[in-house]
Amino acid sequence: MNIIDALLGEHAALLTVFDHLQKFHQGWTIAQHLEASSLLEALLAQHAMLEDELIFDPLLAKGGRFGETLDVMRVEHEELRCLVADLKHAETAPDAGRVLRRLIDVTREHFAVEERVLFQMAAQKLGERRLQALGAEWALRRHLSIAS
Repeated sequence: MNIIDALLGEHAALLTVFDHLQKFHQGWTIAQHLEASSLLEALLAQHAMLEDELIFDPLLAKGGRFGETLDVMRVEHEELRCLVADLKHAETAPDAGRVLRRLIDVTREHFAVEERVLFQMAAQKLGERRLQALGAEWALRRHLSIAS
């Protein structure tokens, strides 16, 4: 499996979680929102770290004019971390609901840009062999056994 396919799969899984949260979070208590924030923190932090290390860093090492795009992607990852922190520190359920909706919206937009721009750039610049090797590294870090 190549790294782009792996990360697209993670996007699909995360988007399913977001759909569920959007559908059911109205009426939640602050405690329920805080539980959701812990889940999102774990899911998004790991996903962002893997993207940083397995897509962003290899593209930077390749050289070329990727820096600006990758800088924007890293800033967006930091924005997502800040929104998760805001969610964890929300004091009322309505405040938490607003932050949760914002976090989901920003993440959806971020994923769309990655899929449209970043993953296309990686496919063109890294080549299939490198993408496969990065996919194997992703599987190792996710403790998965993927047959080649």
